[in-house]
Amino acid sequence: MPYIHWETEPKLLNMTDYIKSIIKEPKTARSPGDRHEFLIQAYLNPDPEQCSPLHIRRTLDQYYYYSLEDTTERDKSQLISRMFKEKKLEGEKYLIMVDQLWIWILDRGEDTVLLLLV
Repeated sequence: MPYIHWETEPKLLNMTDYIKSIIKEPKTARSPGDRHEFLIQAYLNPDPEQCSPLHIRRTLDQYYYYSLEDTTERDKSQLISRMFKEKKLEGEKYLIMVDQLWIWILDRGEDTVLLLLV
């Protein structure tokens, strides 16, 4: 189940660059600098036999236009991005993100429900 959240533009660009570096050259990617990069490095693996796939956060356009290979330019033209550019909003630039909420019911009773925000 998708839900809307946000991310700062510099943090999103840093995450995107880090993911691209791991995909391109996994053995030479820089060491993780924070807990998010550590998790990305641990779980973003092209070999599904080694670990579960990582469901990374997506921008609104990445979610909607899932078949496009690159949405970088579209991401920069989000309404909220344009509002920062036109000085209608001040402060740190944000982008709208679509995160995922996974729900598992572990037994047939109503007592055990596991929620995972991805």
